[in-house]
Amino acid sequence: MALRKAINMIPEAAIRWPTLQEQYLWASKVTAKEPLVGNKWGFVDGKNFRVEKPADANTQNAMYNGWLHQTLVTGTICFGADGTIVWAKHNCPGSWNDGDTSRALQNKLSDPRFSPDPNMGILSDSAFPVLGAVKGKIVTPLKDGDLGRIHPSCRSAATAMSNAITSLRQAAEWGMGAIEKPFERLLMKLPSNKFRRSIRLSNIFRLYNIRVRRTGISQI
Repeated sequence: MALRKAINMIPEAAIRWPTLQEQYLWASKVTAKEPLVGNKWGFVDGKNFRVEKPADANTQNAMYNGWLHQTLVTGTICFGADGTIVWAKHNCPGSWNDGDTSRALQNKLSDPRFSPDPNMGILSDSAFPVLGAVKGKIVTPLKDGDLGRIHPSCRSAATAMSNAITSLRQAAEWGMGAIEKPFERLLMKLPSNKFRRSIRLSNIFRLYNIRVRRTGISQI
């Protein structure tokens, strides 16, 4: 708790949504790297962490990920092109999917108070759910079978765009790695106690932001 209070007093620790001016600046940096991709200022991905087995059977059932055959917590983390975490929802049951954990992020991207320019958005992988109001706000590479539905004359351009998005989206995975490597506690099982786990994850995410803002160094 003492560490949490200390971190909360440090402005660089803040996990905050970018202003419109920051969105434009970050998008220009993304376009400078991949000219085919415009108006995208961040990167999003899901992340799982292992957890000690809960004593309660119902909790264990909710946290068990049948696909990975492990007891996990899961969540979604969004990075800005400056390398900082700008939005995060974590400590969710391991049985949840990206759609469950990213709903609030999708709402924010479609809310003009936070995303005044409807052309601006973020990048993700092809498995990320993109429906309704966030179409165009969350852009992904082509999914399996998509290329066959595109007119032959447009396939080359669509493939080039998809490859550019894939290249840029790797930044989210690098960001995840940049969180884990300095904070090796994440490589071990997190506490089964939800409150303790929440504080630990919150502290680590904010310490990561302090490091990025003070050093100007990130993997993104």
